Amino acid sequence: VAQRWRDDEIAKRLKAKTEEMVSKLKSGGTLAQLATDGGLQVQKQADLQRGKPAGFLPAKVVEAVFSTPKDVPASSDGKQPTERYVFRVTNVVEPKLDAASAEGKAIATSLANSYTDDITGSYIARLEREFGVDVNQSVVEQVIGGARQ
Repeated sequence: VAQRWRDDEIAKRLKAKTEEMVSKLKSGGTLAQLATDGGLQVQKQADLQRGKPAGFLPAKVVEAVFSTPKDVPASSDGKQPTERYVFRVTNVVEPKLDAASAEGKAIATSLANSYTDDITGSYIARLEREFGVDVNQSVVEQVIGGARQ
């Protein structure tokens, strides 16, 4: 209990401190100056991929980076409640897609399946509304083996 309370207090203070740092960055400060003032270090990480940890950055921070516009300072929780990261996105590179590659073909197939599912689902929903169809979900589950009789 004592450790949890301690971690919660540290997290609360870190959040307040990082909000203050982000505010200073927005008003023209630099990461280097903030690091010097706070006895911290500035690290750079390039070639981030959505949803994957990269180098010293946990996946949570990478996710926050992808939702932050270029040149806007922000902060994010780290792996632990007692970790916070302050960052600024300095470069955004749109990845090139080779439609003939295996990845490109997989994306095209996935999109085609999604379109088909959406159109078919909409069509069935409209027919159900027009004809007043009511589906007994428990019977459907019994038929397909999803529920016990």
